[in-house]
Amino acid sequence: MGDIKRYIVRRTLSFLPTILGVLVLTFVISHIIPADPVRVWAGGYKARPEIIEEIRRRYHLDKPLYEQLILYLNDVFSGNWGVSPMSKRPVLVDIAEYFPATLELSIVSGLLLTIIGIPMGLIAALKKDSFIDHAIRVVALIGTSAPAFWLAIVLQWIFYYYLGLLPATSRGTPPSIRYTGMYVLDSILTGDVELFIENLKHILLPSVTLAFTGLGIIARVVRNTALDVVSSEFIDFAKARGLQGLQLYRHILKNSLIPVITVLALEIGYILSGAIVIETVFSWPGIGLYAVNAINSLDYPAIMGVTLLIGLIFIFINFITDIAYAVIDPRVRL
Repeated sequence: MGDIKRYIVRRTLSFLPTILGVLVLTFVISHIIPADPVRVWAGGYKARPEIIEEIRRRYHLDKPLYEQLILYLNDVFSGNWGVSPMSKRPVLVDIAEYFPATLELSIVSGLLLTIIGIPMGLIAALKKDSFIDHAIRVVALIGTSAPAFWLAIVLQWIFYYYLGLLPATSRGTPPSIRYTGMYVLDSILTGDVELFIENLKHILLPSVTLAFTGLGIIARVVRNTALDVVSSEFIDFAKARGLQGLQLYRHILKNSLIPVITVLALEIGYILSGAIVIETVFSWPGIGLYAVNAINSLDYPAIMGVTLLIGLIFIFINFITDIAYAVIDPRVRL
């Protein structure tokens, strides 16, 4: 247990330079855009010069770039992520409003990715070179090749326009009581079955679209890893002892977890970043749609806030993945 604690401390300290790097890169990239955001914030070319100068002073854009960076880092580490000039609210308040929608979408997509992708890979490995294996490989190829926005439009056409089974846009209806900001979960917590079904219908198409793009990668990694494990001597010994079915699958999966966890963690991170495209197509009011609006309006504080949030999420996912490595394989702690 002491080894795991020391490992956690080492990994936590190693992420601090990464966070600082994300902050600096985000700030520099957003500030070298060849455009004048202040004029956009002030209302366009009809804005009065005194209003433009006031906004420039308020957001420290009248200072040298290095001074702006120091002020920005000081604010961020103080818990102040700035105020959006478009919404006129603190960026953290905007993120708190929009992020639950993206988190809900990512959780459902991650669950679909896990409960479908891993069994697909195991079945393909155990049925190697069979019709089932080839069919799963074709699905995996389509999943890794199809652009997310194209798949989203195709699913909308099939399930909304042609079949009329699922809604094409919007998030659904918020429950009467807000517990988490996630409509599906809050519908369960309030015990409203009809509202739960309605909100579940709204989230199905965008979550399936997000999950499908990573489904092929997960299935292929699980298949290749499981094939290596299946050919191991301990699996032959397990078969000789009479293990089969779920018992045998459990042994194969447990010894295939390290590479699977790596790819699964990356895919969950990509789900969050890919949500920007999917939320735009499905008019899903999450952090992705908020980011698109911020980019269109050159909203520096919002752009940097969203980028920092996604960077922190990736760092957190990598941290959890590293801890999972250490728990599964003690050799990693060394």
